[in-house]
Amino acid sequence: MATHPDIQKKAKGLINDVIGHHAARLPSLDDRKQLPYIDAIIRETLRWRQVAPLGVPHTTTEDDVYKGYFIPKGKSESRFHTLVKLLLTLLLGTTVLPNVM
Repeated sequence: MATHPDIQKKAKGLINDVIGHHAARLPSLDDRKQLPYIDAIIRETLRWRQVAPLGVPHTTTEDDVYKGYFIPKGKSESRFHTLVKLLLTLLLGTTVLPNVM
């Protein structure tokens, strides 16, 4: 919001229109339907900068087979590495996932 003060000013005005300019309360989830612009700002802010990292590693707890691919127990991979492999697979036009580790 620091880089877009005009959006912040518009958002504050819209919130004030819904809860009142001198309201003694904060906006609540009940106000959400009346604040679609604020909802869009929140969604865009979370899209641009996530609250938590999305690259949290996941580990399999047992051997698994998914769509013909064998995944051994203890295999750990972040979503980033999975995404890179899938993008390379699409770009290379192959069904064999490349080893990018």
